[in-house]
Amino acid sequence: MVETKDDIVICPVIDNQFPPVVKIVGVGGCGGNVVQHVYESGLKEVTFAVCNTDRKALRDSSVPVKVQLGDGLGAGGDPEAGLRIAEKCSEDIYQLFEDAPEMAFITAGLGKGTGTGAGPFVAQTAKSRGILTVGFVCLPPDIEGEQKMKLALEGLEQMRKNTDAVVVVDTQRVFDLYDDLSIENAFDKADDIMADAAKAMVDIVTKSGRMTIDMADVRTALRNGGDVVMAYGKASGEHRIAEAMSNALNSPLLLQPKLSGAKDMLLNVMTSKQNALYTWELNEIKNILRNKQGVDSSTNLILGYMLDEGLGDELSVTIVATGLSPVIREHVSLDWEERTSPKSALPKHEHVAFQGLGDMSEEDMMWPAYDRLNHRK
Repeated sequence: MVETKDDIVICPVIDNQFPPVVKIVGVGGCGGNVVQHVYESGLKEVTFAVCNTDRKALRDSSVPVKVQLGDGLGAGGDPEAGLRIAEKCSEDIYQLFEDAPEMAFITAGLGKGTGTGAGPFVAQTAKSRGILTVGFVCLPPDIEGEQKMKLALEGLEQMRKNTDAVVVVDTQRVFDLYDDLSIENAFDKADDIMADAAKAMVDIVTKSGRMTIDMADVRTALRNGGDVVMAYGKASGEHRIAEAMSNALNSPLLLQPKLSGAKDMLLNVMTSKQNALYTWELNEIKNILRNKQGVDSSTNLILGYMLDEGLGDELSVTIVATGLSPVIREHVSLDWEERTSPKSALPKHEHVAFQGLGDMSEEDMMWPAYDRLNHRK
């Protein structure tokens, strides 16, 4: 019932009338691990789901919404198989987004079967529903070899085509920065970095404060933003601004030597109320961006300042920039000759009889699977 008071229309607010702001969907093993980390952090206004061709991984996940793709026996490391399985489960994937979130994060590891093949298909499904869709993907480490890297680059290109923006984490860079970790802990570190990036983005669009970055701001920056350069850092103490900015600008997330030339930039600072941001600290951030990073007035900078009591005495800085060309590792550094222009490693189908593929004809299958994803209607 609508009430009026002093000629002002007052509409009742019903808590359950609003859809979730963000949905995070993990595709494949790596994507599922990232979503598990974010889910355990207890974020609000976020819903979670995992999709996997491996039923064992789904069984071990505590994320409440699970979609088994295919028979649950995996995709055999083949992106073509991952895509075919996802296409056959298109109705289940479509229903994942029935709650109509404002924004969807699709997390996946690239280089194997499910994340590389099904990840872009899940992203395309979200984007087709008008949802702002951001991919969070990681590249394989050098030890997995050239073949996996080629497949990963194929998958990255498809994620670019089927999302509004993509954030890339290079696992090898994580290994190089944290070379004193065990292999298990190093992979956990890569998952944590992706999870931190996703959480930082969620904070931007769900938390409010004195200077709020709203969903319209995020859409302006990320809609058709392409590759996203992202930086995230925290620090405390007397020099917290300099240290937080240094941590952010040296983060494995930042695949870019400089932020100069960015088209749009979201800059979000968070503190607890007890350790609030000072105006001189804001000027220090400005000076670092201008004098050390070359960011000038040509960049559309959208500033946010929000409170989070969970930070205690720490300050966090999140930078999300579009319009740049991040340095994506295109080859592996092993003993054999390095190649900077890898060719497609996906199989070509010629003179093969295809059966049991639903409504896909043999002519359809003559397209490589990734091209078919974009050409078939």
